Amino acid sequence: MNSPNPDALQDLKVTRVWWDDHGHDVFRTYQSLVWFLREHKAELIALGDMFVGRGAKPTRLGPGAADSILKIMMRQSKADIEA
Repeated sequence: MNSPNPDALQDLKVTRVWWDDHGHDVFRTYQSLVWFLREHKAELIALGDMFVGRGAKPTRLGPGAADSILKIMMRQSKADIEA
C-alpha cells in the first residue's frame, strides 16, 4: 500500500487562494472560476485536481488543476469551432 506524500497536502490550495495565485490569467473574477468548477466538477474530481470540501472544509485545488482547466477549455474551444 502506498503511503501518502505529506507534502501533497500542502500543495492543495483553497479555491480563493488558487485564484489569487493562478486564476487571474484565465478567469476575470473569482465567481467565474467558481462557475467553471461547478460545471466541470465531476471531471476535475476524477482527474484528482479538485477536492470538494464538506461542512466547514473548503474546496481545494491540486497542483495539476491549472493544466486540467486548460485542457478542458481547449477541448471546449475545439468543440465550439467544429459545431
